[in-house]
Amino acid sequence: MIFRNLLYRSILQTSGLMITILVAIFLTTRFGNSLSEAVIGNIATKDIFKIVGLKTIISVQDILPIALFISVFAVITKLVSNREWLALQSCGMPQSKLFFLVFRISFLTALFVAISSLILNPILETKLRGLKEETKNRASIEGIKPGMFIKFGKNQTFYSESKSEDKKFTKPLIVKGKKTDKEVLRSKIAYIENQRSTGDKFAVFEDGTTISTNSSDNSFSRTDFDRYLIRIEQKKFSDHDKYLDFIPTVDLLKSNYLLHRIELQWRLVPIFLCIFMALTAVTVAVNSYNKSWHSGLLITIAIYFIYSNSLGTLKSMLRKGEVPMEVGLWPIHVLFGIGLLSLIFWKNNINLFTFMNKA
Repeated sequence: MIFRNLLYRSILQTSGLMITILVAIFLTTRFGNSLSEAVIGNIATKDIFKIVGLKTIISVQDILPIALFISVFAVITKLVSNREWLALQSCGMPQSKLFFLVFRISFLTALFVAISSLILNPILETKLRGLKEETKNRASIEGIKPGMFIKFGKNQTFYSESKSEDKKFTKPLIVKGKKTDKEVLRSKIAYIENQRSTGDKFAVFEDGTTISTNSSDNSFSRTDFDRYLIRIEQKKFSDHDKYLDFIPTVDLLKSNYLLHRIELQWRLVPIFLCIFMALTAVTVAVNSYNKSWHSGLLITIAIYFIYSNSLGTLKSMLRKGEVPMEVGLWPIHVLFGIGLLSLIFWKNNINLFTFMNKA
């Protein structure tokens, strides 16, 4: 009981540290990418934190398995290097007990990952895409910088001398049309107006003039106006425009479409990673007597990349039709599982029936 509590506390503390480090790395990378997108006008600056926050929550299913197996390896390696595990074995504790304790905490972690991967992430992916589309549409106008010619919409170029604190453009200019037939619009001020009833957005120009040219008869016309509205076209996010990431898991379960089955199997990958890699970390760690912990960690990480990359490669081959869809991702799981269990029971002299009795 005491050993179990100490083991779990050490693993949880180390996992917390690893999760913090991995999230920090992820946030830094995603924040940099989002800033780059904001600079070129793909997303609005004020939505960067929302987008990065959603991406971070979605990444939990990938962060947790990595944090868990590194934490398990670090804790068990410390036990082995300090000869504490040798002392426990001398007192009659079998290695199967250690594997069972790690299996139990990895199983609980896998349940949390399953909730994230199967239930939460499809919902969050849908919200993230909707937010990206919304902020991209908003950034096309609100992200305009004064003194620069900015293209927005179809065959439209916008220019403004300055922008006030209340987000009104002064002396804006819009050039619409193709090379031959053009329409030039100039006004004193312009601003964005939201129509709450319909959700539409309009660029409103006040006290200005439009000049239109006609290449067929080389004529032009001039019109003065007090108020001129241009509807800002926005991309609609519809249910028919879903990708596989956005499809609820319940719908994937009901579907007989082979591509949906592959997506369902892909969502199960983080769950297998949690359990398989935690047990792999124990196997490498308990056999690291008189060996550098660096080499053991590199072996564990290498196994992780081989396993995950093999699944990614097989998924890509399935989508391209190079492998029959009916095969799925199961061969990699089965081969890795058999190899791992064989290594555990052979390398550590664990009796299968003893391990099952512990469970």
